[in-house]
Amino acid sequence: MMGVVMDNIIKFNFLVKERIYPVLKSRGFKKGNLTWNKDYYEFIQVINIQKSKYSSTEIVDFTINLGVFSSKVFEIIWNKKSPKIIKEENCILRSRIGQILQNNFEGSAKDKWWRIENTTDVEKLSSEIILNIENLTLPFLDDFVNFSKIYDFLINLKGWQSKVPQQRLNLAIVAHELGKITVAQDIISEINRQHEPWQKRCHIVAKNIGLTIWDGMSAE
Repeated sequence: MMGVVMDNIIKFNFLVKERIYPVLKSRGFKKGNLTWNKDYYEFIQVINIQKSKYSSTEIVDFTINLGVFSSKVFEIIWNKKSPKIIKEENCILRSRIGQILQNNFEGSAKDKWWRIENTTDVEKLSSEIILNIENLTLPFLDDFVNFSKIYDFLINLKGWQSKVPQQRLNLAIVAHELGKITVAQDIISEINRQHEPWQKRCHIVAKNIGLTIWDGMSAE
């Protein structure tokens, strides 16, 4: 059994280190574990390989997550400096490879997972993944050159992603950056009303961008 486990781990590591990493490195990405970052205009592009928690001793399942990070937005929300390695979860714009493959951002896209097992041809698999990265993933990320592009994407999101409080706060701050003050105010007020655990954070954000929420709370 140990041989099976090591073989599949070796295949996965080979795929990441010897096939995917060189492609991303050649395009300016820097690696931190299974996450890559690249400075792009005033943002940071993020690509992450996520191994499934359900991977067993016989198989390794994984997918690709994507994001666009803004240090300005991060610092407004969290009142601290940006981390050295940006994780996809900290991005203002987040997506998964399945959404891009299907061009579906309405909350109904099926996730795309690849599997490594004993019979997997790693070279064939790596060719498929690299093709997706070069033809779909990188062009998708490269489109977001300013806050206006990011706003257009976020405001048109549908499904569960459009309702996540942190994602909504991201949208509010991006709207504020674009001078859409009423939009920002409405979004923050809505989060404050509907998501009690986020109320204090809403007030911190409102204070940091010069807005006020009238409900008796104050940011610390």
